Amino acid sequence: MLCIKYSGIQRIFENQHLYTSCTNIMTFTLVVAFLMLVCTEYLGLSLYINDNAFGNGLFILTGIHFSHVIVGAILFVPYLPYYLIGLIFLQTAFGLIELSHPDNSIPVNRFVTPLHIVPEWYFLAYYAVLKVIPSKTGGLLVFMSSLINLALLSEIRALNTRMLIRQHFMTRNVVSGWVIIWVYSMIFLIIIGSAIPQATYILYGRLATIVYLTTGLVLCLY
Repeated sequence: MLCIKYSGIQRIFENQHLYTSCTNIMTFTLVVAFLMLVCTEYLGLSLYINDNAFGNGLFILTGIHFSHVIVGAILFVPYLPYYLIGLIFLQTAFGLIELSHPDNSIPVNRFVTPLHIVPEWYFLAYYAVLKVIPSKTGGLLVFMSSLINLALLSEIRALNTRMLIRQHFMTRNVVSGWVIIWVYSMIFLIIIGSAIPQATYILYGRLATIVYLTTGLVLCLY
C-alpha cells in the first residue's frame, strides 16, 4: 500500500516537472521571437518610415506553433487547420490595427514631419525607456538591460508556479506582489511610450523604468 502511494506521488511530481519544463520552453521561445521582432523593427525604422507592416505580431505567431507540440505525445492539435483558422479569426475580429496609433496609418510625406514616433503597442514599453533618458548611450544600455531582464525572467523554471496573481494585492505569496508591480510598471511604460514627450511624462517614465528594472531584478534573484 505504501509503495502504491509512493509511486502515485512520484508520478505526480514527474508530470509537474514535465509541465514546468514544457511551459518554460514555450515561454523562452516566445521571448526569443519577441526579441528578434524588436531587432527587426528597430533596424527597419531606419529604412521605412510609418511602415510597421512587417512588425505586426501576426507574422511571428504563425512560426511559433512548434512550441506547443510535445515530442512523443500521442494527442496533439495540428497547426492546420485549427491554429491557422484561430489566427485568421483573431486578426479579423480583434485586429491589432485598432491598437495602433493613427499616425502609423498616414501615408509617407517627405515634406511633413510626424509629431512624434509611435511604434506598435507591444514596443511602447521599451520605446518609453529610450524616450525618457536624454543620453543616447545610457538609453541604449537601459533598453538592452530591460530586454535582458525579460529574457532572464523567461529562463526561471519555477517562476510560472510562483506567479499566483490573486484578487488582493498583499497575499501570502511574496512573489505575487512583485509580479503585480512589474506588470503595472510595464503598463505604465506603455502609456508613457504612446504619449507626447513632455516634462511630466518624462519624470513618470523614469520612475516607472526604475521600478520595472528593480522588480525584474528582484524576481530574477528571488
